[in-house]
Amino acid sequence: MEAKGKDRDEIAFFAKFVLCSNNEHLPVIIDAGETRYWVRKINRLQSDDTDFLQKLKAEIPAFLHFLQHRKLSTEKESRMWFNPTLLHTEALQKIIRSNRNRLEIEMSELLLDIMVAMDVDSVSFCLNDLVVLLVHSQVKAEKHQVRKVVQECWKLTPAPNGLTYTTYQGNYNRSCHYEPIKRVGRFYTVTREQLESL
Repeated sequence: MEAKGKDRDEIAFFAKFVLCSNNEHLPVIIDAGETRYWVRKINRLQSDDTDFLQKLKAEIPAFLHFLQHRKLSTEKESRMWFNPTLLHTEALQKIIRSNRNRLEIEMSELLLDIMVAMDVDSVSFCLNDLVVLLVHSQVKAEKHQVRKVVQECWKLTPAPNGLTYTTYQGNYNRSCHYEPIKRVGRFYTVTREQLESL
């Protein structure tokens, strides 16, 4: 707090901001695991009411009375009071998905495409397998970028030892454009459910 002609003074600050936007995909940057936002999609008013603001103002005393005498329906379960699962809405998930980097989106779409084409619910791969598949899909990516997405964004861990696994490679001679191939290595496995929940 800094008044004119007086020394600056630090005070405790606690606030909740209400951000409104017509942009459903990128109103703000929200990363996965973020618990500070409660994102709600509010439907349009069905009809215009020219007295809407006055009606809201008239409701203030009743609303304050309600807030002072209500019984809370939730217990304090986190630093933001609510359990994070209660705040995780479809609107929030849409923003988190839109904040992913381009390579992560391309990798996710590629692996989901393989799962649909090969009728499987999971895909195993080593980093080099994925780099080659991305090049096959005309997406330029370096191994360290792929590793960052797999390990940091998707939180996948490789098999503890070099084991035999089945992965897929591009083949335009087949109707599904992919063919299974067996390899040996410390592979990662990702499921359809994991990718669809990102």
